[in-house]
Amino acid sequence: KEDVEEIVIGQPKTLRNEPSESMKYINPFLGQLRKELPDMKVTMFDERFTSSIAHREMLAAGMKKSDRQRKELADEMAATIILTDYLQSRQFGSLF
Repeated sequence: KEDVEEIVIGQPKTLRNEPSESMKYINPFLGQLRKELPDMKVTMFDERFTSSIAHREMLAAGMKKSDRQRKELADEMAATIILTDYLQSRQFGSLF
């Protein structure tokens, strides 16, 4: 069992780097999460293009069309991309 130190949540933004309309759904969730886990660090991280990247990766992996159309699989892959990007940004950010 792993100890959770931080929760990373995708932050939907427009191409102009402004919060997208989806934030109206995410903000209540964030409020509840922070209420339930007041001592947990919660970080928002830019999720722009992660769904597109996930679909491209599924194509490159040769996944069947029926699998690529499963939203939960695409969301899972996008979440993996968000977390990977976040961890890389922390790693490279510590070099400077």
